[in-house]
Amino acid sequence: MKLSSFVLAAAFGALVSTHQANAQPSVTLYGEIDTGIQYLTHADAAGDSQLSMTTGSRQPTFFGIRATEDLGARTSAVVNLSQVFNSNDGSQFNPGVEFSNEAYVGLTNETFGTLTAGRHYSVLFDNTIIYDASYFAKYSVFSDNFIPAQNFWVDNSIKYKSPEIAGLSTELLYRFGGVAGDNKAGRVIEASIKYASGGFAGSATYSGTNGNAGMSSEKDIRIAVAAKYTFKSITVSGGYENISGSLQLSPAGCTYFGGLGYQVAPDLNLNAEIYRYDFKGSSSSVTGYVGTASYSLSKRTTLYLLAGFVNNKGAGNFGLNPYTTTALGQSQMGATIGIMHRF
Repeated sequence: MKLSSFVLAAAFGALVSTHQANAQPSVTLYGEIDTGIQYLTHADAAGDSQLSMTTGSRQPTFFGIRATEDLGARTSAVVNLSQVFNSNDGSQFNPGVEFSNEAYVGLTNETFGTLTAGRHYSVLFDNTIIYDASYFAKYSVFSDNFIPAQNFWVDNSIKYKSPEIAGLSTELLYRFGGVAGDNKAGRVIEASIKYASGGFAGSATYSGTNGNAGMSSEKDIRIAVAAKYTFKSITVSGGYENISGSLQLSPAGCTYFGGLGYQVAPDLNLNAEIYRYDFKGSSSSVTGYVGTASYSLSKRTTLYLLAGFVNNKGAGNFGLNPYTTTALGQSQMGATIGIMHRF
């Protein structure tokens, strides 16, 4: 073999081996299991109380597989598959949906951001949970439909997250309805802008959802703002949302919340929250009060106590647990003690 051919072959071999080394994928199994005992008043139409085992009260119970592959040029392929399940009986949270939490694939670049396609958390979710003092607990702002059940997760969607520049970042989502002859059916369009600096973080979000086939001209419109500020061991947070449009995934009106978190010690956290939902054009309202104490046995295992009370007036019928109902105008009180483990 000529020297030039040998050098060329060696260089090509080095290039291939370098690319293969850079392209080694990283796969991570992760998740958390949360199980507790709950006492709930007015748990049925007759107003009876209930004592039961529950799951996902402090945080959702789920497992997931996350994969990344370095493609070079500061770009990586990303995959995320995650399934929510009920730890009290092992059943699927959403029967028939194999990966009910998230299921997407896409690309991320350090300069241009991340673009993914599949099943995602909504932009409204992303820009609410970080300001919710209860942070995804069952008793929280999710109990008053701040995020409607239909838009908690968004199927058939493309989602873009920008990198943070001078504290500013954006997030966009578009859902394809997929209905022949009616591209608006089931369409979801969301956009947000967020600013973070030091102990402050705040965001503004638009979420628009069209009705399904036959109702595609109707629309649920939500405009939300939220913020929090952390100084030393105390975090103050709050948010507001205006709900309008003819679709009304929950009643037209406005909902708002305020919260306070206190890191008493490295292993003990306390938080309290109040939320309210005022229905437009009526005296109906929903007011909820939530308190949580969490004690960390380790970095992965936490004991918690969650307590709440919701007061419905008029046509208000929201339960303490998200997307549950009571009799019209009926109050509900609940408490859960549980254990959560992350892996």
